[in-house]
Formats: sequence, structure tokens, C-alpha cells
Amino acid sequence: MENQVGQLIGFFCLGLDGQVPGWEYDKSYLDLGMGLAPELLGKGMGGICLQAIFEHLNASGVNLALRATVAAWNLRAIRLCSRVGFREIASFEAPFHCCFKVLVLEAV
Repeated sequence: MENQVGQLIGFFCLGLDGQVPGWEYDKSYLDLGMGLAPELLGKGMGGICLQAIFEHLNASGVNLALRATVAAWNLRAIRLCSRVGFREIASFEAPFHCCFKVLVLEAV
């Protein structure tokens, strides 16, 4: 993701790249990962970027339920996901000793 002057401000990934080792993923959801530049955190950009991702997926004809795996300590990301309709379905501890929450969004 880039801003108006072409600077990289974040990224998103789908599928296997959106998964975290340690969970038994199935193919019933499209996995989504996302990150923002640290200086943009807490400024409302997460919601804007997530909406742009949803619009991109819709324009690309992707009509699958989404799943996001979020580090349990990342309360900002968990709140953002909750605000747009994701709900927690599980949690697990990854092999590198960090707890993650698995969140799903039924449709975009």
C-alpha cells in the first residue's frame, strides 16, 4: 500500500502468506495479513487500509469469508478487526512462544 506520493505505508497478504505456524488452517476461509508503518499506528489508517483491501477483493471477484490471525498482544489490531465484523473463533500458542487469536469475517 502506498500513499499519494508513492511512499510505502503498509502491506497486505493473502492465503498462505497470511497464516502463522502452529494452527491447523483449512480452506474454508481466505487468510488475510496486514501491517502498517509504525508512524501511522493510532491515527485511524488501519480502518482506511482495511476498507481499501475489502474494495480490492470485491473488485477482483473474491467473495470468500476472511480469516485473520492476530498476535494476542496486538490490541489495536484486534479492536480494528472487531469493529469491521471479525469475531474470535480460537486462540493458540505459536512455536515461537507467542499467543495468537484467530478471527473470522464471514463475508466482505
